[in-house]
Amino acid sequence: MNLEQKRSLNPKYQDVRQVDGMQLVIDWNIRQQFAFMFEIDTQIARDHIPPETRLQPYEIRPGVSLMFLGYNDYNPGNMINGEALPAFDEITRFFMVQPNLSLSMPIPRFTFYVHRIGSNNKTFNRQEEDLLHLPSFYSSSLKAETDESKTCLKVYDEQGPVREFINTHPEPSFLYDAFFGQYYTMQENNLYFGVWYWSGKICIHQKKGYAGKIYEHPFLTDLKKTIQPGDLGDCYMQMFSAYDENLVQRFYQPKLIRSF
Repeated sequence: MNLEQKRSLNPKYQDVRQVDGMQLVIDWNIRQQFAFMFEIDTQIARDHIPPETRLQPYEIRPGVSLMFLGYNDYNPGNMINGEALPAFDEITRFFMVQPNLSLSMPIPRFTFYVHRIGSNNKTFNRQEEDLLHLPSFYSSSLKAETDESKTCLKVYDEQGPVREFINTHPEPSFLYDAFFGQYYTMQENNLYFGVWYWSGKICIHQKKGYAGKIYEHPFLTDLKKTIQPGDLGDCYMQMFSAYDENLVQRFYQPKLIRSF
């Protein structure tokens, strides 16, 4: 089944070509996705968001912000410049920040400051850097393994484990959802702002329990300001799809906000 056939199975797929003047530039199809939000001290979040951006961490209570850790398993057949990519993996790390509510768009579900993305596909990384201005990490051996339920995941490469995603819901259910979000990113001395859209069947819950950990891996530790495994608090929210679902993630041409 090709990507267009898979999309035809999604009755609510929205063909939104532009948002507040920003044109659609990327349209991904994803086989499975995990996205966990962990509590983190607000000061640690501020330390990793350049002060010149004037962005403020989003707090769930005074002194506590959220760090977003993600994993995407991309279907084969996604296109970049006419080239069909093989299946590949991506990991992400964002900080939640305050949204921009002045735009002509639906209220964003989440707004991120992108700290780093990583994958095992150089073509993908190059496009993320050139088109979306995202800071990237490349690991040719990056891979993930799920348990029998396919609701728990471990990501690793030849240098060791990167992170775990452990579902804490005993009976997860998957419902269709669709929403917009926003992101900010720094490239060199430029601050960019972009919009993204997501749709698919997903489980979202806030059941307490051990939700996994991050490890001391170069994805974390080879930056000037590092994140330590002990910096993460409780898992605030878990989101993950069933395996081999038709997930759509779209990105719109980011705007240059200011240069420093």
